[in-house]
Amino acid sequence: MSTKNEQTNSPAVFAINNLTINSYDVTDFGTLGTSDDSAVFQDAIDHVRTNGGGQINIPSGTYYANIILDSNIFLNGAGPNTTILKSVSGSNLDVIQGRDFALLTGTPKANPEIRGVRYAGVSNLSIDGNKQNNNAGFGMRVWGCSLYVNNIVVANCKEDGIYTEFTTHDYPLSDFSATYDALESNFNHIKTIANNGNGWTYKGPHDSEINDYVSFRNGGWALYQGKGSLNGVHWNSWLNANSFYFGDVVKLDNIVASGETGTGIEIYEDVSSCSITNLTLGGHYTGIILRGERHKISGYAGTIKDVAIINDNAGMCNIELIMYDIKNIYQQINNGRHNVFKIQARLKLGQNIGKNQDWVPHITEHTEIMVYNEGSGSYTTIFRLPNNTLWKNGWQPELPDSNSKIICADSFASTIETGVVKKAMNQSNSSATTVTELVSDFNTLLLNLKNAGIM
Repeated sequence: MSTKNEQTNSPAVFAINNLTINSYDVTDFGTLGTSDDSAVFQDAIDHVRTNGGGQINIPSGTYYANIILDSNIFLNGAGPNTTILKSVSGSNLDVIQGRDFALLTGTPKANPEIRGVRYAGVSNLSIDGNKQNNNAGFGMRVWGCSLYVNNIVVANCKEDGIYTEFTTHDYPLSDFSATYDALESNFNHIKTIANNGNGWTYKGPHDSEINDYVSFRNGGWALYQGKGSLNGVHWNSWLNANSFYFGDVVKLDNIVASGETGTGIEIYEDVSSCSITNLTLGGHYTGIILRGERHKISGYAGTIKDVAIINDNAGMCNIELIMYDIKNIYQQINNGRHNVFKIQARLKLGQNIGKNQDWVPHITEHTEIMVYNEGSGSYTTIFRLPNNTLWKNGWQPELPDSNSKIICADSFASTIETGVVKKAMNQSNSSATTVTELVSDFNTLLLNLKNAGIM
């Protein structure tokens, strides 16, 4: 058996903060290439674990195995195109499962004596769930933290490709123990392909990074985040049933959510302060389902089959999107509040600003929409400013009781040619004030409203 000490920039060394580790070859523990190599892999893992942990190198080849991964173990292949771990036919098991997963999954915190998988990783290989010959099984399922996963492909699983989970609170063994800061994990260059469930169900560990994630033709979400805040760049969901569900805070940049069915992005109602920049959204039935508060989303949306934005009681959000070929720009399920929408859209004949209704923002919202209508060959601009005024063809919004109703001219032009302003009838002073004059721009109208004493 060959062992050696090495200190390099390998994934295993990186994951444990550049500590010197032992490196082993799995072939030192038995002959590979049978219909079930699980015992050889498990012997290697058990030996390395009892000797302080280390990296287990796996040569090129396809190996049928179902493995229990321990803390301080790093599985390293020769590359995802050449090293393949494949679920044993008829096993109905995960290809890689973390130690004590069944005991810990769904629990709110770790027992100090049973702490899940820590300082472990998988790199430079593919995981094949062999779903044609199994009735169950995930590609990789781990409860733990301080995981380092790099350059892997997870495909062909009967259930989810990847499932990671951790508690929301950790309890170190001591103030200075290695587990004190063992929360974040790092995932890079991950692909999930053709799994029956989600490409990735993410329930922790929190404060982690996922970079360069590609998900293709999975039966569920490309990534379903149940909990555990995430940072990341370069995510690409392509032709999954749905793209991204966020059940916790995310800070993401350069995100592609493209499909033919389902939803591009959905945010859970209790989530706040998500930031998604440089978004490219396309092809899905629904673009964004917006809930929670204080989200910032910017980018592009195109070829949405039904509604680009569904506002389900979201508040204090800032949404800036350039849209094209959108059937309906907006649908409101529950009143939003204090939101800022800035939309530039190009609509074809039969495409609409609002689904089954005019877009009537909440009174606290600032909305700016510039729509190019191919039928008329002109732009229509709609403003709803913070001082609760409105500009729209034929729109009769209700302003706060302390203000008024403004009724714009039915015929839209680059300037508002006529306008009638009157006191709301439910105010204590119900007498009407009429202002009719040429208004060259919106600022002039606002000034006239103030001078009339109704603002």
